[in-house]
Amino acid sequence: MSERRREMDYVGIVKRAAQVTWRHKILWLFGFFVGSYSGMQSWNYSTGSEDWESTFQDWEGFQLQTGQEVGPQLEKAFGEFGTSMEAIVESGLIIPIILGILAVVMVLGLIWMVIRTAAQGGLIHLANEGLEGREVSGMKGWGRGFHYWFRVFAVGFILGLPLFLFGLVAFGGGVFALFVTIAAVESGAGAPAAGAPVAAIGILLLLGLLLVPVGIALGMVREVALRHVVIRDVAIWESITLAWGELWGKQGVFGMWLVQVLMAIAFGLLTGMVFLIVMVAALLPVGFLVFAGGPAGWILLGVLGFLTMVALILWSAAYAAFRSAAWTEFYRRMMGMAEAPTPATDDGMMAAATPA
Repeated sequence: MSERRREMDYVGIVKRAAQVTWRHKILWLFGFFVGSYSGMQSWNYSTGSEDWESTFQDWEGFQLQTGQEVGPQLEKAFGEFGTSMEAIVESGLIIPIILGILAVVMVLGLIWMVIRTAAQGGLIHLANEGLEGREVSGMKGWGRGFHYWFRVFAVGFILGLPLFLFGLVAFGGGVFALFVTIAAVESGAGAPAAGAPVAAIGILLLLGLLLVPVGIALGMVREVALRHVVIRDVAIWESITLAWGELWGKQGVFGMWLVQVLMAIAFGLLTGMVFLIVMVAALLPVGFLVFAGGPAGWILLGVLGFLTMVALILWSAAYAAFRSAAWTEFYRRMMGMAEAPTPATDDGMMAAATPA
């Protein structure tokens, strides 16, 4: 691999990735599925009022329009809810309802996992096509994504399995040690008997901290291995082996990871600053309308919340696409593809180069 070692222009990589991401906004769609933003929360406010102007007619007692205090109304509402739940339990429908909800959640989660895995491969393919200056087509992206679906899933599964197993063992061991500690204390065995499980929990926590660099290393291997699979059509285990060797072969993989960390920090700070400025500028007039009474304030508040949610989704999707494009451009430069593009085959895929 020594002939492929070169100085990486990380600033150039970031600029090139940003250009391609902005030029081909279809990447944002794939970035939406690949992205991990899930922190959005929604809430609803309802009073059942007939007179909006008396919404806060008594601020000290915080009474609703009817003049009744919030506490009794909430108590009544929860009482009715409890009565309904008791009726459901007595009818024997609670278990089928729970099982039905779990089944729906599992099916939706499975569908999302299938689409997300295909989007990962499709995004890598489309980013590579854009970096090559070729046509970027959403349909081709989904086609390539589903074509490499199993290999993309397998790479992620293999590299994520050690962390999952350790987390499972650590969680089970922690719960077991906790119950043993409680049992020892309740039986009157004293602190010495309870000290062993506590020590076991400490060891598990220490191992968890030591596992952090392992997780980081596996994450870097995964980024490179997925591009071996999608761009060069490499087999599953071979792609992982090559990526592992390139991580420790001074190919610049760790440097690219550091760049990604800095990008994530900058993204978070920029998002927070823009969100804070927009919210302060928008909530002041909207808040005035809400407290002044009337439906206009609540309508504007709902519209503002919806627009904020849409903006955050688009922003997160664009960043996910940009992040993937940056890793793809880095991979191309590491493999020498950026300077001398490999000719395309008939189906539009990059011809597989023989690993050095």
